[in-house]
Amino acid sequence: MPSLTISLHSAREKGKNSFQFFNEQAAEVVVAKKQELEEELKNAVEHGCREFIVYYQPIMEFVGGVPNCCGAEALVRWDSPKKGLVLPEQFIKAAEEQNLIGDIGQYVLLEAARSCKHWNDFGHPNYKVNVNVSPVQLVQKDFLERLDDVLKKTAVNPKNITLEINDSFAPGAIPKVAKALDAARALGCRVALDNFGADNSALNDIKNLPIDTVKIDKALAGKIGGDIYAKSFVKTVSELANAVNVDVCVEGVEDDNQVTMIGDYPVNLAQGFYFDKPLSKEEFGKKYI
Repeated sequence: MPSLTISLHSAREKGKNSFQFFNEQAAEVVVAKKQELEEELKNAVEHGCREFIVYYQPIMEFVGGVPNCCGAEALVRWDSPKKGLVLPEQFIKAAEEQNLIGDIGQYVLLEAARSCKHWNDFGHPNYKVNVNVSPVQLVQKDFLERLDDVLKKTAVNPKNITLEINDSFAPGAIPKVAKALDAARALGCRVALDNFGADNSALNDIKNLPIDTVKIDKALAGKIGGDIYAKSFVKTVSELANAVNVDVCVEGVEDDNQVTMIGDYPVNLAQGFYFDKPLSKEEFGKKYI
Protein backbone atom coordinates (compact mmCIF):
# COMPACT_ATOMS: atom_id res chain seq x y z
CA MET A 1 0.00 0.00 0.00
CA PRO A 2 2.57 2.63 -1.15
CA SER A 3 0.15 5.58 -1.18
CA LEU A 4 -0.70 5.15 2.51
CA THR A 5 2.97 4.70 3.40
CA ILE A 6 3.93 7.94 1.68
CA SER A 7 1.09 9.86 3.35
CA LEU A 8 2.05 8.59 6.80
CA HIS A 9 5.72 9.34 6.17
CA SER A 10 4.88 12.94 5.23
CA ALA A 11 2.74 13.34 8.33
CA ARG A 12 5.52 12.01 10.58
CA GLU A 13 7.91 14.58 9.13
CA LYS A 14 5.48 17.32 10.17
CA GLY A 15 5.33 16.08 13.76
CA LYS A 16 2.83 14.58 16.16
CA ASN A 17 -0.93 15.14 15.77
CA SER A 18 -0.45 15.88 12.08
CA PHE A 19 -2.13 14.44 9.03
CA GLN A 20 -1.79 14.83 5.31
CA PHE A 21 -4.17 13.87 2.53
CA PHE A 22 -2.74 11.59 -0.09
CA ASN A 23 -1.66 13.44 -3.20
CA GLU A 24 -0.93 11.23 -6.19
CA GLN A 25 1.29 13.79 -7.89
CA ALA A 26 3.34 14.31 -4.72
CA ALA A 27 3.67 10.54 -4.35
CA GLU A 28 5.01 10.25 -7.88
CA VAL A 29 7.62 12.91 -7.10
CA VAL A 30 8.73 11.01 -3.96
CA VAL A 31 9.03 7.75 -5.90
CA ALA A 32 10.91 9.45 -8.74
CA LYS A 33 13.39 11.05 -6.32
CA LYS A 34 13.94 7.71 -4.58
CA GLN A 35 14.61 5.99 -7.89
CA GLU A 36 16.96 8.78 -8.94
CA LEU A 37 18.89 8.48 -5.67
CA GLU A 38 19.17 4.71 -6.05
CA GLU A 39 20.41 5.00 -9.63
CA GLU A 40 23.01 7.64 -8.76
CA LEU A 41 24.13 5.59 -5.76
CA LYS A 42 24.50 2.50 -7.93
CA ASN A 43 26.60 4.45 -10.44
CA ALA A 44 28.80 5.81 -7.65
CA VAL A 45 29.53 2.29 -6.42
CA GLU A 46 30.11 0.95 -9.94
CA HIS A 47 32.73 3.67 -10.47
CA GLY A 48 34.84 2.49 -7.55
CA CYS A 49 33.19 4.47 -4.72
CA ARG A 50 35.41 7.44 -5.53
CA GLU A 51 32.57 9.86 -4.81
CA PHE A 52 32.60 8.85 -1.15
CA ILE A 53 34.76 10.86 1.24
CA VAL A 54 35.82 9.84 4.73
CA TYR A 55 35.91 12.49 7.45
CA TYR A 56 37.35 11.98 10.92
CA GLN A 57 35.90 13.28 14.19
CA PRO A 58 38.45 13.18 17.03
CA ILE A 59 37.74 10.95 20.02
CA MET A 60 39.10 12.21 23.31
CA GLU A 61 40.45 10.14 26.18
CA PHE A 62 40.47 11.66 29.65
CA VAL A 63 43.87 11.26 31.25
CA GLY A 64 44.01 12.78 34.72
CA GLY A 65 40.84 14.68 33.86
CA VAL A 66 42.42 16.21 30.75
CA PRO A 67 41.01 15.27 27.30
CA ASN A 68 43.63 14.11 24.80
CA CYS A 69 43.01 12.89 21.27
CA CYS A 70 43.33 9.10 21.06
CA GLY A 71 42.00 8.59 17.54
CA ALA A 72 38.87 9.28 15.53
CA GLU A 73 35.57 8.03 14.24
CA ALA A 74 35.47 7.65 10.46
CA LEU A 75 32.35 9.28 9.00
CA VAL A 76 31.40 8.81 5.35
CA ARG A 77 29.98 11.53 3.12
CA TRP A 78 28.81 11.14 -0.46
CA ASP A 79 30.07 13.91 -2.73
CA SER A 80 27.40 13.50 -5.40
CA PRO A 81 27.98 15.39 -8.69
CA LYS A 82 24.25 16.24 -8.81
CA LYS A 83 23.29 16.55 -5.14
CA GLY A 84 26.46 17.88 -3.56
CA LEU A 85 27.59 16.60 -0.16
CA VAL A 86 25.09 13.99 1.07
CA LEU A 87 25.07 12.86 4.71
CA PRO A 88 24.90 9.12 5.54
CA GLU A 89 21.38 9.25 6.99
CA GLN A 90 20.22 10.30 3.52
CA PHE A 91 21.69 7.37 1.60
CA ILE A 92 22.71 4.47 3.88
CA LYS A 93 19.22 2.96 4.01
CA ALA A 94 19.01 3.03 0.21
CA ALA A 95 22.47 1.44 0.04
CA GLU A 96 21.29 -1.36 2.33
CA GLU A 97 18.11 -1.91 0.31
CA GLN A 98 20.04 -2.01 -2.97
CA ASN A 99 22.68 -4.38 -1.58
CA LEU A 100 25.39 -1.73 -2.09
CA ILE A 101 26.35 -1.33 1.54
CA GLY A 102 29.02 -4.03 1.39
CA ASP A 103 31.02 -2.18 -1.28
CA ILE A 104 30.58 1.23 0.35
CA GLY A 105 31.47 -0.17 3.76
CA GLN A 106 34.55 -1.89 2.34
CA TYR A 107 35.73 1.36 0.77
CA VAL A 108 35.28 3.31 4.02
CA LEU A 109 36.98 0.58 6.05
CA LEU A 110 39.96 0.53 3.68
CA GLU A 111 40.34 4.33 3.72
CA ALA A 112 40.03 4.46 7.51
CA ALA A 113 42.56 1.67 8.01
CA ARG A 114 45.03 3.43 5.70
CA SER A 115 44.64 6.65 7.67
CA CYS A 116 45.06 4.81 10.96
CA LYS A 117 48.20 3.06 9.73
CA HIS A 118 49.64 6.39 8.59
CA TRP A 119 48.97 8.04 11.95
CA ASN A 120 50.34 5.02 13.84
CA ASP A 121 53.56 5.17 11.79
CA PHE A 122 53.99 8.91 12.30
CA GLY A 123 54.19 9.19 16.04
CA HIS A 124 50.86 7.91 17.35
CA PRO A 125 51.08 4.10 17.56
CA ASN A 126 48.04 3.89 19.83
CA TYR A 127 45.64 6.01 17.77
CA LYS A 128 42.50 4.05 16.95
CA VAL A 129 39.94 4.59 14.22
CA ASN A 130 36.29 3.65 14.68
CA VAL A 131 34.41 2.52 11.58
CA ASN A 132 30.62 2.22 11.46
CA VAL A 133 29.36 -1.14 10.25
CA SER A 134 25.77 -1.57 9.12
CA PRO A 135 23.90 -4.55 10.62
CA VAL A 136 23.19 -5.60 7.03
CA GLN A 137 26.90 -5.42 6.17
CA LEU A 138 27.92 -7.26 9.31
CA VAL A 139 25.97 -10.43 8.54
CA GLN A 140 26.94 -10.65 4.86
CA LYS A 141 28.79 -13.87 4.05
CA ASP A 142 31.95 -12.14 2.86
CA PHE A 143 32.21 -9.52 5.63
CA LEU A 144 34.96 -11.24 7.60
CA GLU A 145 36.88 -12.06 4.43
CA ARG A 146 36.72 -8.41 3.41
CA LEU A 147 37.76 -7.27 6.89
CA ASP A 148 40.73 -9.64 6.89
CA ASP A 149 41.71 -8.42 3.42
CA VAL A 150 41.78 -4.79 4.62
CA LEU A 151 43.89 -5.68 7.66
CA LYS A 152 46.42 -7.51 5.50
CA LYS A 153 46.44 -4.95 2.71
CA THR A 154 47.09 -1.99 5.02
CA ALA A 155 49.21 -3.84 7.63
CA VAL A 156 47.41 -1.79 10.30
CA ASN A 157 47.49 -3.12 13.84
CA PRO A 158 44.04 -4.78 14.15
CA LYS A 159 43.62 -3.62 17.75
CA ASN A 160 43.58 -0.05 16.43
CA ILE A 161 40.48 -0.69 14.32
CA THR A 162 37.18 -0.49 16.20
CA LEU A 163 34.01 -1.66 14.47
CA GLU A 164 31.00 0.39 15.56
CA ILE A 165 27.60 -1.28 15.48
CA ASN A 166 24.23 -0.16 16.81
CA ASP A 167 21.64 -2.43 18.34
CA SER A 168 18.91 -1.71 15.80
CA PHE A 169 18.92 -5.32 14.62
CA ALA A 170 16.05 -7.64 15.50
CA PRO A 171 16.43 -9.55 18.80
CA GLY A 172 16.46 -12.84 16.90
CA ALA A 173 19.56 -11.70 15.01
CA ILE A 174 21.69 -11.30 18.15
CA PRO A 175 23.28 -14.80 18.01
CA LYS A 176 24.32 -14.27 14.37
CA VAL A 177 25.61 -10.77 15.11
CA ALA A 178 27.50 -11.96 18.19
CA LYS A 179 29.13 -14.73 16.14
CA ALA A 180 30.31 -12.24 13.51
CA LEU A 181 31.65 -9.88 16.15
CA ASP A 182 33.47 -12.72 17.94
CA ALA A 183 35.15 -13.58 14.64
CA ALA A 184 36.12 -9.93 14.06
CA ARG A 185 37.64 -9.78 17.54
CA ALA A 186 39.50 -13.01 16.80
CA LEU A 187 41.18 -11.10 13.97
CA GLY A 188 42.29 -8.57 16.60
CA CYS A 189 39.72 -5.79 16.04
CA ARG A 190 37.77 -4.06 18.78
CA VAL A 191 33.99 -3.57 18.86
CA ALA A 192 31.92 -0.60 20.04
CA LEU A 193 28.18 -0.56 20.68
CA ASP A 194 27.00 2.75 19.19
CA ASN A 195 24.03 5.01 20.02
CA PHE A 196 23.38 3.21 23.28
CA GLY A 197 20.32 4.59 25.01
CA ALA A 198 18.38 5.24 21.82
CA ASP A 199 15.45 3.20 20.52
CA ASN A 200 15.46 -0.36 21.86
CA SER A 201 18.77 -0.40 23.74
CA ALA A 202 18.92 -2.91 26.59
CA LEU A 203 21.47 -3.25 29.37
CA ASN A 204 21.69 -6.95 28.53
CA ASP A 205 23.38 -6.00 25.25
CA ILE A 206 26.48 -5.01 27.23
CA LYS A 207 26.59 -8.56 28.57
CA ASN A 208 25.35 -10.51 25.55
CA LEU A 209 27.39 -8.87 22.82
CA PRO A 210 31.20 -9.13 22.58
CA ILE A 211 32.04 -5.43 22.90
CA ASP A 212 34.97 -3.37 24.13
CA THR A 213 33.27 0.04 24.24
CA VAL A 214 29.75 1.33 24.77
CA LYS A 215 28.95 4.72 23.24
CA ILE A 216 26.18 6.62 24.98
CA ASP A 217 23.80 8.28 22.54
CA LYS A 218 24.17 12.02 21.97
CA ALA A 219 20.48 12.64 22.75
CA LEU A 220 21.12 11.59 26.35
CA ALA A 221 24.42 13.46 26.51
CA GLY A 222 22.59 16.63 25.53
CA LYS A 223 20.28 16.30 28.56
CA ILE A 224 22.86 15.22 31.12
CA GLY A 225 23.07 18.71 32.63
CA GLY A 226 19.45 18.93 33.73
CA ASP A 227 17.50 15.75 33.08
CA ILE A 228 17.45 13.30 36.02
CA TYR A 229 16.79 10.33 33.72
CA ALA A 230 19.75 11.19 31.48
CA LYS A 231 22.02 11.63 34.51
CA SER A 232 20.90 8.33 36.03
CA PHE A 233 21.24 6.51 32.74
CA VAL A 234 24.79 7.68 32.12
CA LYS A 235 25.72 6.88 35.72
CA THR A 236 24.20 3.38 35.59
CA VAL A 237 25.63 2.45 32.19
CA SER A 238 29.11 3.80 32.95
CA GLU A 239 29.28 2.00 36.29
CA LEU A 240 28.04 -1.27 34.78
CA ALA A 241 30.44 -1.04 31.85
CA ASN A 242 33.33 -0.20 34.15
CA ALA A 243 32.51 -3.24 36.30
CA VAL A 244 32.79 -5.59 33.30
CA ASN A 245 35.89 -3.84 31.90
CA VAL A 246 34.16 -2.11 28.99
CA ASP A 247 35.16 1.44 27.98
CA VAL A 248 32.51 4.18 27.96
CA CYS A 249 32.34 6.97 25.38
CA VAL A 250 29.83 9.82 25.58
CA GLU A 251 28.83 11.15 22.16
CA GLY A 252 27.58 14.58 21.20
CA VAL A 253 29.44 16.59 23.84
CA GLU A 254 28.89 20.27 23.12
CA ASP A 255 29.49 22.35 26.27
CA ASP A 256 31.48 22.72 29.49
CA ASN A 257 28.60 21.54 31.64
CA GLN A 258 28.53 18.17 29.90
CA VAL A 259 32.28 17.75 30.33
CA THR A 260 31.96 18.55 34.05
CA MET A 261 29.14 16.04 34.49
CA ILE A 262 31.06 13.35 32.62
CA GLY A 263 33.88 13.82 35.12
CA ASP A 264 31.57 12.59 37.88
CA TYR A 265 31.22 9.14 36.31
CA PRO A 266 33.64 6.40 35.21
CA VAL A 267 33.64 7.66 31.61
CA ASN A 268 37.01 7.61 29.87
CA LEU A 269 36.13 8.64 26.30
CA ALA A 270 34.12 11.43 24.67
CA GLN A 271 33.52 13.05 21.32
CA GLY A 272 31.47 15.93 19.97
CA PHE A 273 31.62 19.46 18.61
CA TYR A 274 32.90 20.74 21.96
CA PHE A 275 36.21 19.11 21.06
CA ASP A 276 36.07 19.28 17.27
CA LYS A 277 33.92 18.79 14.19
CA PRO A 278 34.48 15.98 11.63
CA LEU A 279 37.63 16.83 9.66
CA SER A 280 39.13 15.79 6.36
CA LYS A 281 42.14 13.51 6.60
CA GLU A 282 44.40 16.46 5.81
CA GLU A 283 42.79 18.71 8.44
CA PHE A 284 42.97 15.99 11.05
CA GLY A 285 46.65 15.45 10.28
CA LYS A 286 47.48 19.13 10.70
CA LYS A 287 45.77 19.39 14.09
CA TYR A 288 46.44 16.03 15.74
CA ILE A 289 49.50 14.42 14.14
